[in-house]
Amino acid sequence: MSQPIITLKMVNLSISHGMSHDSPVGFAYYGVLLALYGDIREGYHYVKIARQLLGRIGSKEVEGEVIALCTQVMCFVEPLQAVIDYHLEGFTASMAVGDVHNAMYNR
Repeated sequence: MSQPIITLKMVNLSISHGMSHDSPVGFAYYGVLLALYGDIREGYHYVKIARQLLGRIGSKEVEGEVIALCTQVMCFVEPLQAVIDYHLEGFTASMAVGDVHNAMYNR
């Protein structure tokens, strides 16, 4: 029940006070929420922001989770083959840091 509130708080804190290593997770969850409520294009926009932040911040600990979340929205917009390749990248990133849960989610 509190996930939308926490997600919005994460995005708001990131915008107000600067980006942290967990900021890509907040933007990814926000994109998923927007897509879940029917606005896939806007959700895809936030997913792209999460992917860009992941590349700039370089937080390897959350990379698998962000990729797992982002691909759920990307599959509605991008070709499926590109999304599958991104899932494989997420699996590798998750296993590199020992995140078995998101590794299986990407698998």
